[in-house]
Amino acid sequence: MPVKLSVRNVNAVAKGKFSGEVLINPPADRLGTRHALLWGRGCRHYVAGFRGPLSIKSVMRGRATWETDGRRYDLDPFSWVVINQDQPYTVSVEGDEPVETFCIFFRRGAVEEIGRVLTTSDATLLDHPDAAPEPALLFPTFRARDALLIDPLRRVHSMLSRGTPPGPWLE
Repeated sequence: MPVKLSVRNVNAVAKGKFSGEVLINPPADRLGTRHALLWGRGCRHYVAGFRGPLSIKSVMRGRATWETDGRRYDLDPFSWVVINQDQPYTVSVEGDEPVETFCIFFRRGAVEEIGRVLTTSDATLLDHPDAAPEPALLFPTFRARDALLIDPLRRVHSMLSRGTPPGPWLE
């Protein structure tokens, strides 16, 4: 039986009291320190020129707009966009009905570490486990209607919305 996710538990996770946990709705200055999920619901929201870690933006209900590098991405529940690390963006929500966004922010350096594991021989990884990874090539910003990403995003959102506490299953 899932444990209800209380405000106290969410705040404790956001304050980093549980080592290894994914942060849930942390303050902006904590984004990038660990993997984080940030979601909210409302009819109006606007943030301009935000720079954060590599992230995937999605909308569970309604429509929201992200703008970056002179391009506009109008997202609905069937699309998503990747925003690169330190790429400034603006997000805006304006609707008569509540809009619900759901975003994944990756820990700074995680992509580089994954790249190192995928491109380095086992022997080198064993001989030099703490070697610094090469800087990651930035992902292109894109929007797609792709069930391979949308469906897992919806499952995570649904579990957290039902009160399933974050834990190793989310990491």
